[in-house]
Amino acid sequence: MVLRKSLIGGVLLLPAAAWLAACAQLPARNEAPMAPEAGVAAANPVAVDAGLEVLAAGGSAADAAVAIQAMLGLVEPQSSGLGGGGFLLYYDAATSHITAFDGREVAPAAATPGMFLDEKGEPLSYRDAVLSGRSTGVPAAIAMLGAVHARHGALPWQRLFEPAIRAADSGFIVPQRLARFANSTFPQAAEPDVRALFSRPDGTPVHAWPSYRIARAGIGLVPEGRQVFPALTVRENLVATARAATGDRPAWTLDRVLRLFPALRERQGQRASTLSGGEQQMLAVGRALLTNPRLLILDEATEGLAPLVRAEIWKCLAGLKAEGQALLVIDKNLAELAPLADRACVLEKGRVAWEGTPAALIADAAAKHRYLGV
Repeated sequence: MVLRKSLIGGVLLLPAAAWLAACAQLPARNEAPMAPEAGVAAANPVAVDAGLEVLAAGGSAADAAVAIQAMLGLVEPQSSGLGGGGFLLYYDAATSHITAFDGREVAPAAATPGMFLDEKGEPLSYRDAVLSGRSTGVPAAIAMLGAVHARHGALPWQRLFEPAIRAADSGFIVPQRLARFANSTFPQAAEPDVRALFSRPDGTPVHAWPSYRIARAGIGLVPEGRQVFPALTVRENLVATARAATGDRPAWTLDRVLRLFPALRERQGQRASTLSGGEQQMLAVGRALLTNPRLLILDEATEGLAPLVRAEIWKCLAGLKAEGQALLVIDKNLAELAPLADRACVLEKGRVAWEGTPAALIADAAAKHRYLGV
């Protein structure tokens, strides 16, 4: 990612499991100046993306820390919620000075020595103390971040929450940590308000599905870059993940895939690493079809392929659609996508920026120029 501004500081945000270093490299004596570099690390990839987005927009390290913490408060509220507290270290590369900010929670002003005793004067159990609300301190994370931003921020405060707001509106993949909490035996997880917050509309708790659960749900993926097993033969690649068909639709079998892609039949005994890029893409499509998916997702299905091979892949997809196969195709080639798609969506920074029919997108010159660069 190309940053539009030199960065001058670094932030260490301890309790949120978010670390950000965005320190301009100071050139050694008699050496030419080096380009600034930035790095972001956080407990969730979308929080990393939020920090990078803010840095790319000209934000400081302090700005990025706010954006990261806001996103972590959304995607892992059980661990990094905005209602907590923590400590923050800010390093100014220009002065080599480190400033510590104390944002730890404090006891409420009305706290008393006996607030954790029951009516008999006995200490409350851990569970009762937690669920009573009396163990909740006065949050200080936002106040601390506000203080850091007031001193070292470059972008407006409200701009720093835009990535988290977009993710909240558009939805996000449930992280494993959040799913474990929602389905755990922690006393908080069983409370009605928590169950309501972390449940689907049908009342079942959110889950982070492992890959095998996704496959069993009937979702087949042709990943970007094909990702075939290079040391296995064509036949071994195809049968490695094959799954029996369910329902009334004709089943995909090895013979049916080889009829769809005759070039693979001739190369069944070859290692996948010896195939051309186009043949590897056919192999990736065939492998996904042999899982007999209800939905077939293709990510950049024709990227980097020769024109004749691209045409063959698009012809194959048109045939699959005609047979009733549900498809989700991610691609930049609007001319090839338009005849195939019933609905078009343009994603920008993780949100739906445009949605409509392919014909409407083709006719919308402003949208094409803004989102597709054509």
